[in-house]
Amino acid sequence: MKQMKFYGKQMIQFIGSTLIFTILLSIFQYIGWMSSKFSHILSLMFILLLCFILGIFSGKNATNKGYIEGLKISGFIILFLLFLQVIFFQSGFPVQRILYYILIIISTIIGAMIGINKKKK
Repeated sequence: MKQMKFYGKQMIQFIGSTLIFTILLSIFQYIGWMSSKFSHILSLMFILLLCFILGIFSGKNATNKGYIEGLKISGFIILFLLFLQVIFFQSGFPVQRILYYILIIISTIIGAMIGINKKKK
């Protein structure tokens, strides 16, 4: 139960941060302060940084094997993103999406491995 509560908090942090960042990007694009190409790059960098940070927090709470914790968190994130993809009726599964998910997995695993090594003993 304690683990589910922890993962729930992590997902709420991910969803909330992503939602706020998306709203800000939309406003900046609407005003004309940034192009859509720059917005896509910035969005990718933000998601990867957010996954890295969530991996660090997850690794600090893990007892051993940070990469497993990173896989768990990235699995939850990817399931959530796949759920959103199904809801908004995006058919198909392009190669770019697979690369995007692989980058999420890698950044979360690296963050969790760093987090478990930075844990105070």
